[in-house]
Amino acid sequence: MVSADSAFAPAPTGSRTPDGSGARGHRRNAALFVAIVVVAFGARLIHLYEFARLPTFQVPIGDARAYIDWSRRIVEGDWIGREVFYQAPLYPYFLAVTQLITGPDPWRIRLVQIGLGSLACGLLFLANRRFFSRGAGVLAGLIAALYPPAIFFDALIQKTVLDTFFMCLLLWILARLSDRPARACAMALGAVVGCFALTRENVLLFVPIIALWLLTLRTQPMARRMVRLVLFALGMSAVLVPVGLRNKHIGGAFLITTAQFGPNFFIGNNERATGLYVPLRPGREEPTYERTDATELAQQAMGRSLSPAEVSEYWSARAWDWIRSHPGAWLRLLGVKCMRLVNSHEIADAEDFHFYQLKCPLIRRLGVVLHFGVVAPLALAGLVLTWNRRRELWILHALLLALALGVVLFIIYSRYRFPMVPILVLFTAAGVVEAVRTARRSGLWTLAPAAVAACIAALVVNRSLPDSNPDSARNHSNLAVAYLQSGHVDAAVEELHQALRLDSKLAFTNINLADAYWRQGRASDSIQALRKALELLPGDEEVELALGTAFAHTGQFAEAERHLRAGLVLAPKRPQVINDFAVVLSRLGKWDEALEALRRGARESPDDQSVLAHLAWNLATCPMAEYRNGPEAVQLAEMCCRKTELKDAGVLDVLAAAYAESGQFDKAVAAEQRALRLIASAPAGEKTRELRARLQLYQAQRPYRQP
Repeated sequence: MVSADSAFAPAPTGSRTPDGSGARGHRRNAALFVAIVVVAFGARLIHLYEFARLPTFQVPIGDARAYIDWSRRIVEGDWIGREVFYQAPLYPYFLAVTQLITGPDPWRIRLVQIGLGSLACGLLFLANRRFFSRGAGVLAGLIAALYPPAIFFDALIQKTVLDTFFMCLLLWILARLSDRPARACAMALGAVVGCFALTRENVLLFVPIIALWLLTLRTQPMARRMVRLVLFALGMSAVLVPVGLRNKHIGGAFLITTAQFGPNFFIGNNERATGLYVPLRPGREEPTYERTDATELAQQAMGRSLSPAEVSEYWSARAWDWIRSHPGAWLRLLGVKCMRLVNSHEIADAEDFHFYQLKCPLIRRLGVVLHFGVVAPLALAGLVLTWNRRRELWILHALLLALALGVVLFIIYSRYRFPMVPILVLFTAAGVVEAVRTARRSGLWTLAPAAVAACIAALVVNRSLPDSNPDSARNHSNLAVAYLQSGHVDAAVEELHQALRLDSKLAFTNINLADAYWRQGRASDSIQALRKALELLPGDEEVELALGTAFAHTGQFAEAERHLRAGLVLAPKRPQVINDFAVVLSRLGKWDEALEALRRGARESPDDQSVLAHLAWNLATCPMAEYRNGPEAVQLAEMCCRKTELKDAGVLDVLAAAYAESGQFDKAVAAEQRALRLIASAPAGEKTRELRARLQLYQAQRPYRQP
C-alpha cells in the first residue's frame, strides 16, 4: 500500500514546477499538509461554536433526522436491515460506527466529521502538488480549507462530508497513479470509487472513464495496464458486491447500491419537473414519505404488488416515455438545470446554506470573497491556461463532466453538485499560479483568453435566481421543527407564523403549527390549523388521523370518527390509531364496530400488545353484556402479560379486569395488587386512584364496568 513517506515525497518535475527534493522536500510537504489540515480544522471548529447556538445543532431535521434514526437502529444491532436500500447506505453506517466509538453526543459526531473534512483539504493539497505544483497545491488546500459551503457541509448531519472526503482521496490516488502506476493504488482506487458510490450513486459514471484512463497510461506495457484495470475492478467489487448480495437476499434483485434510481430519475424528468425537488405526491416533501409514495403509486398503477427493483423500473419507464414523447420540453428542462447547476446560489433542500450564513458570522464573512461565483469562473480560467496539458489532465475534465451530467439528469441541490468543487478548486489554484507565471514570462496580454472566459463565466454564474431568497418560508419552517423538538414551543410558533406569512400554502407548516398549538393547550387553534392542512392536502391520511385524534381528545366524537375512519382506510395498520378509533366508537355506543376494529387490528398487527390489551379490556369491561367475553379476555390478557413479562402495570390492570369478569376474583385481586406495586414509586395520581378503586371492587367480588 501507499507509505507515509511516499505520500509527501516530491512530485516528479516533468512539465511541472520543481517543488524540492530529498528529505528537505519531504519535510516541507509534510509540514504544509499539516498546516492546511490545521487551518481547515480551526475554521470548522469556529463554525461549530457558532452553529451550536441554533436548535438544529441538537435536533437534526429532514434527511439528517432519517440518517440519525437509521444509525441508531444499526447501533442497536440491526446491521443488515430488513429492506432493500432506498437511500445510499454508507453514511448511516459511518454515523453508527462513530457513535459506537464516541457516543451519540452531536458535538463529538461533528468533531469527527470536521476532522474528516479537514483531512480532505490536505489530500487536495497532495493531489494538486502532483497534478500541477507545490504552490498550486498549497493554494488549493487553503481554498478548500476556507470555502464556506465546505465548512457548512462538514458540520451538518449529511453525507456530503463523505462525498468531499472520497472525492479528494480519489483525486490524490489518481495523481499518484499518473506518476507511479502502482498495483496497490489501482486496487485502492477501485475501493474508493465503490465507497463513493455508496454515498453518491452517480459516481458510477466514473467507472468507464477511469477504466479508459488506466488503459491509456503509457508508463507501462499493456499487460501491466490490464493488471491495473483488473485490480481496480476487484477493489470496487470488494465494496459493492456484498451490498448487491445483501439486497438480493432481502429483495430478490442484485442491486449494487439502492432501489432509488427510478423514482429519482422520474422526479427529475417529467411534465411537472422544474430542476428542483417536486414530490411524487404534492405536499409530501419529507424524506419519510419518498419510498412509501413511490411504491404505493407504482403498485396502484400496475395493479399488483411490486418488488423494489420493479418499482424503480416502473418510474424509469415513465420518465423515458415522457422524454421520448416530449424531446423539446426535455431539452428545455436540461437547459434550466444546467443554469441552476452553475449558478452561484447554493440551492438547499432541508438546511439552507444562505440561511445559516445569516446566523453564523464566519461563513458569512468568508462568503463575501470566496463562493461558487468566484471559484467557478476562476476554475474556467485555469482550464484555459492549462489546456496545453489536456492530454495529461483529460481525466480531470472527464470526471468533472461526469459529475455535472450525474446531477443534471436528476435534480439540482447544492450538496448534489458539491463533489464538483474539489476539481474546480484544483483548476482555480492552478490557474492563479499559472497566470502569475505566464504574466511574468510573457506579459499580461497573454492572459486575455483566460480573462475573457472568466468574465463571461462570472456573468452567467452570478446571475440572480428568482428562488434564491434565504429568508424563505421553508427555512423558517425547518427552524421551527427544531425548536419544537427541543421544547421551545413559543419560538416554534413565532417561526411558523413567519413561514406562513411568506407562504400560506405550506401544508406541513400548518401541521407543525397544529402540533405547537396543541402543546400550548390551544386545542381549537390546533384543529383549525389541521383543517387548513387538509385543504392543502385533501385526503392525506396523516392529516386525517391527526384531526381525528384531536377531535377525540376534545370530546367531539362524531367528528373524530369521521376523520379517523378516513385515515384508517388509507393507512390501516396503525395500532395506536386503531385503539383511538375503538375508544371513539365505544363512546358513541358502537361497541360492535369497536370490537371489530380491535380484532382486525390484532390480526394485522399480532405482535402489538396494545391492541390485544385494548381488545381484552373491552371484552372484560363493556357495559353491554352481549359484547363481554370473560374467557377470551383472560386468554388475550395472559398473552399480553407473557409478552411484557408481568412488568407492565396497565396490562396487569387489564388481566385483573378479565379475571373479575370470569369470576376469578382472587386472581383479579392478586393481579391488581401487583400492578399497584409496580407504580408504587410514582407520585400518586389519577392512575393510582383508578387501580385502587378497581381493587376494592374485586375484593368485594364485583367486576368493573366501563361507564
